[in-house]
Formats: sequence, structure tokens, C-alpha cells
Amino acid sequence: MRHYILNTGVDAITKEAALLRAEAFIASDKFHSIVTPNPEIVLRAHKDPALQKIINNASLSLCDGTGLYLAGILRGKHFPERIRGVDFMWEMCKLAEKKNYHVRLVGAKENVRKHTYRVLRHAFPGLVFSDTPHITFIALGAPKQEFAIDAKRKEGATGVFMGVGGALDMIAGNRPRAPIFVRKIGLEWLWRLLLQPTRIGRIWQAIVIFPLTVMRYDT
Repeated sequence: MRHYILNTGVDAITKEAALLRAEAFIASDKFHSIVTPNPEIVLRAHKDPALQKIINNASLSLCDGTGLYLAGILRGKHFPERIRGVDFMWEMCKLAEKKNYHVRLVGAKENVRKHTYRVLRHAFPGLVFSDTPHITFIALGAPKQEFAIDAKRKEGATGVFMGVGGALDMIAGNRPRAPIFVRKIGLEWLWRLLLQPTRIGRIWQAIVIFPLTVMRYDT
């Protein structure tokens, strides 16, 4: 089931079910896209019909953001869980090692990308990296990565393309993740603010402007 928050589609799905769907995408040998909307991205999409169309046409749209999860509750659109993009990328790599799917990383700074390769090779020794992959993780940040994925669709590419934002920085250890208990209570935004005070504008959009916009426009 797909719910719509500010007319942007987000799938009401568990992580396990999403992984099964991703495996089916790979088996189809066709183009599929995975997006990970959070409140900031949904706000952008609310003002940008082209971005909203890309998200709404995605094969899988994951609820990455406590604000989206809470907006669902507010509007009677229940999401079974929040699925963080970095966590889903990690699980996809685990699946890829098990099924011998090839993986490619695109975006982020070169040193970050190389370090991420090393971390993933250590965690998943059997994981194969290739320029002709089954799964491509694109870390360009939103909305650039979403438009890059859509460009691949228009080119007639096949395989699964997933926008992962800052996931490579997290996996490489350049951006420390919040402790698990902080994630569970939905206060990652506060952790990020403490580490990066310059994010205040983005965080303000997510925790103040987004819920006010949902209350004003969403039905």
C-alpha cells in the first residue's frame, strides 16, 4: 500500500517486505528505482512537480524520516516502520553478497567512496563490485540523485537504482550516526544539529515547516 503525504507517495511496508520486493526487482532484469523520502524531500516535492513525479513513479518509496512516520499517524496513514536509507542500503549489500548480485557506488567524494568500498568489503567479503551491476547506489543528495536516477530510466538502463544521500559518509565513518536509543525515539535530528549546527536551516524545514505544511494542505 502506498500513502500520500502532501501528494508524495510513500510505501507502507516493512523492511523485510521491501527487501523481498527489491529481490524481485533484480530478478525482473528491468529498470527499478528506490527512493527514500524524508520531510525535507517531501517539502521539496510539494513545490517541484517534476521531483514529485519521479518519487511517485518509483518502484519503491521508503519512509525515511520520523516526521513522515508521525505525519502518517496524524493523517490516519499508518506506516509499519521507518526504514532509514543507510540501513536499507546495508541490508541490500547483505542480500547482494548472498545472491551474488553485483553492486556499484556512485557519487560522494572519491576518498569517501573508496573508504566505503573498504568497509563493505570487510563486512561482506563475498560482495562483488562491478561497473555492470545489478544494484547501483547513488549518493548525490536530494534532489540531484533522484533526477540522476530518472535520467538512467530515460536512457533505458536496467537494474535497481537507489538514492542513498549521505549513506556513504555514514558507512565510511565520516558522519557519526546517532546512538541506537536516539534513533529509536526519533531524535536523530537533534544529534545531527549538535554535530553540525550549520544544518539548522534544513532541520527547521523538517521539524517545523513540514508539520505545519502537512496540517495546512494535507487531507
